[in-house]
Amino acid sequence: MIPAALPRLEPDPLPDVGRPPRHRLCPEGTPPVGLEFLGARATLGGYLLPCPCCVQGWALLVPTGEPCSYTVSLGHGCSRGCAGPDIAWWHAWRCMDLPPEPAVVPDEKGRRYAVAAVRNEMRQLLERRPADPVRGLSSVAFKAGRVTFKEGFAQMVQSATRPGESGEGGINPMQVGLGSQIGSMETLFTQGNLESTGQNTDLAIQGNSFFVVKNGEDTFYTRAGNFSVDANGNLVSGIDGAAVQGRTAIDGKLTSTIGNLEIPFGQIAKAKATTTVKLSGNIDASAAVFDKGPATTLDALDPVQRALPQNEGSFKDMSMTVYDSLGTKHELKMVMWKVAPDKWDWKFDKTGMDITSAGITEVGGTHPITFKADGSVDQPTGFVAPEIKFTPNSGAADVDIKLDLGTSVNGLSQFAGSSTAVMRDQDGYTNGTLQSFSIDATGTVVGSFTNGTTQPLGQVLLAEFNNPGGLVRSGDNMYSVSSNSGSPVVGYSGEGSNSTIASGALEMSNVDLAQEFTNMIVAQRGFQANGKVITTSDQMLQDLVDLKR
Repeated sequence: MIPAALPRLEPDPLPDVGRPPRHRLCPEGTPPVGLEFLGARATLGGYLLPCPCCVQGWALLVPTGEPCSYTVSLGHGCSRGCAGPDIAWWHAWRCMDLPPEPAVVPDEKGRRYAVAAVRNEMRQLLERRPADPVRGLSSVAFKAGRVTFKEGFAQMVQSATRPGESGEGGINPMQVGLGSQIGSMETLFTQGNLESTGQNTDLAIQGNSFFVVKNGEDTFYTRAGNFSVDANGNLVSGIDGAAVQGRTAIDGKLTSTIGNLEIPFGQIAKAKATTTVKLSGNIDASAAVFDKGPATTLDALDPVQRALPQNEGSFKDMSMTVYDSLGTKHELKMVMWKVAPDKWDWKFDKTGMDITSAGITEVGGTHPITFKADGSVDQPTGFVAPEIKFTPNSGAADVDIKLDLGTSVNGLSQFAGSSTAVMRDQDGYTNGTLQSFSIDATGTVVGSFTNGTTQPLGQVLLAEFNNPGGLVRSGDNMYSVSSNSGSPVVGYSGEGSNSTIASGALEMSNVDLAQEFTNMIVAQRGFQANGKVITTSDQMLQDLVDLKR
């Protein structure tokens, strides 16, 4: 503020009417005192000063070229009778106590607002980079973003008033906005479309989860599932070689250990000894009871007894290859023969088997097997299914096999008709080598071995975040944790995560090309419109300066 006791400076004598006098507004060598506080507005050629006692008058100060020296001329006259250059000069000292913005004086605010708007539109074009999502349109799992703006500041012109006690109504506040600025730049993690590739290492997530990868000691998260297998058999990102994380498997059983997912080509699957053999099919209910003929003892394996005409159809041979713990094959043979209308007995044949002299030992089993009137095996309380044991000469452990007769007529049955009973299936196998793999919807990596078996090799780890928009973009379609993303919640598809995994497919960009071009056009038009405000404001001020001539 300028001191109230500041001496008034008299104007130079007027040499003639119409010539603007010179005034010294401050002592030699000092800056123009308080011009910015006097409501002055810089314009082309000088400063505009508003009239202190009305809202219509204004004066123009034009520098003379000498230090702190200006010429003062009166513009629009004061509505209260202010006149003459001397009054305008006096106003230059005293208008600091009055509102700085006369209603009829064009000022720089409109121009400043327009400049701020142009800056924001330019930042939207440059910082938001509308071309960036367009370039990312073909990028795997690229996520579009958006820019939101916020109000920069609002100047209070008039405060709100409450309703009066005598019935006057309240008045709303009057505020003038002072431009806007960028409020946020967000990444939109909406689901992208899936595109089939046929490559079994390509994975796409359907849901909100992320793949977890490690590059050295650093952990990253990505939606881009364009993976491949490296020279060490690790499943890695095809972009930067980061190793895909998951839980590992040992001997075909998933563990809780999390590490690099490995596809161990050449891995050997251990042999498994047979423990169960399933029987199914029919034995002829109309067959005659097996006759021993002239033999003293009935033996369904005796070729002579089997050759008797009356025994045709009275017995049924079955066989199947089984395995010991070293993967050695053994041909297990069994015969069943009819001993009564509803009963068939059974026996195993060790002929041709590479086993010890102890042969095949019956561990248990009900003799004979009885069938009910509905053709199914009668398995009352105390019934024991046939079970045998033998010792291979290969050095493998003893082989203990139990027969599974099935349930109802879905297993072994007795109806009139051809005997079709067979040993249908067994659970043993020899050793094998990994030859291929696939990945199912739960992210489980399943290996196929040369012995015809399949085993889990691992399972892909997934992570979810409370606020995925808070993740930090780290390049290469990778993201890292920030203080506002929350900690990752890890799990597996179907176990702690509702997401599923599609193998042989990739998630495409979620960019809406039409919307991006629309946003670019809107930003461009906004830039043009605010640019026009600047040029129009400049022209108004130029017209104002020209009024003094």
